[in-house]
Amino acid sequence: MKSLFDLPMTAWPHERNALHVYALPRIDGSVLTPIQDAIRATGVCSVQPTEFLHATVTRIPAFLDTVRADTVRALRELLDEASAALAPFTVDMTGPYVSEYSVGYEGSRSQQWDSLVRSVRACAATALGDAAMPPEPHAPHISLGYGTADSDSEPLIAELAGLDARDDRRRTVRMNISEVRLLAVHQDSTAGIYTWDTISTHQLGG
Repeated sequence: MKSLFDLPMTAWPHERNALHVYALPRIDGSVLTPIQDAIRATGVCSVQPTEFLHATVTRIPAFLDTVRADTVRALRELLDEASAALAPFTVDMTGPYVSEYSVGYEGSRSQQWDSLVRSVRACAATALGDAAMPPEPHAPHISLGYGTADSDSEPLIAELAGLDARDDRRRTVRMNISEVRLLAVHQDSTAGIYTWDTISTHQLGG
């Protein structure tokens, strides 16, 4: 595994208050805890704190402390309107997969997911005055840990394979998306984790 924090997309000007919109999963502790224990035991990557697990809908190219209050207010109003026009939906994700930069679950794109991403990104572009948006997520996914240095992934792959052999419930996670949150996200590249402060919550379907 390689460090996620060596990539251009994580080279933030500063590591606090980056605006994002996330959907937040709920994963049963009996499924999640053994995976987190395996990640810790191998030391291949960080362990993203349970209370800060997320599926990124979009990063917004701005920081809370550099955006005018009326711009944030306009963004919240646009997100309220856009979210109300979308119905809640579910995403089935499989994993956990060990990738080049992280470990986690991944789902397939769907019409509902793509509509959510498009709508949220349109809100951000409008509120910020057509600011250039970063690339959208390649698919809905939940990262359980991030690479912080070059490391051999094989010990983690072996540990996760052993967990699957004992209990295949861990292979699928269903994420119910009924709301999204506008957040000020904090990146700790040393610890390899993300935390946040919630700015607002927006219900799908009103």
